[in-house]
Amino acid sequence: MFVSEHSQDHGGIKMARFPEAEARIFRKYICMRCGATNPWKAEKCRKCGYKGLRAKAKEPRGGVGR
Repeated sequence: MFVSEHSQDHGGIKMARFPEAEARIFRKYICMRCGATNPWKAEKCRKCGYKGLRAKAKEPRGGVGR
């Protein structure tokens, strides 16, 4: 398995990060009202129509249990 300086630890498994995977995983918008995943070119949520979209986070958020 290829491991680089950009690797992450997912439950003991080291996963390499590369541009193709990053683009496929993170080029999405998340609706701030309902949490639905939307395509990168979306202007409003596909489920609720809300225009408040944020880019999918590249780093995990620090919350309860982290």
